[in-house]
Amino acid sequence: MQGANWCKPLLQLKLSGKVPLVTMEITMFGTRVLLLTAVLVLAGPCFANSMQDKRQVSREQAAALAQQQYPGRIVKVQTVREFYRIRLVQPDGRVITVVVDGKTGRVKKDGN
Repeated sequence: MQGANWCKPLLQLKLSGKVPLVTMEITMFGTRVLLLTAVLVLAGPCFANSMQDKRQVSREQAAALAQQQYPGRIVKVQTVREFYRIRLVQPDGRVITVVVDGKTGRVKKDGN
């Protein structure tokens, strides 16, 4: 029964009550990964709320401010950090992108 010799050391460790060092390291690593994952998952909404709190201009207000300075039909409104990127089709058919600061409401034409 030569094939069963590899399990004798494990059996002896189990009977002696000692936990192999490798098993302890794997268990501690798994615990750390689990805790880090839990912290990141639970912290996500907190970061999202803090970003929303920094913006004092709503999406609708940003669109209205953009239309006041650059008349046209709004095609798309994107939220990028504390800015709004608004795409407008002007009466002459040109498509422009306007950036509105979410804190101050400052409107400027995007250089792209």
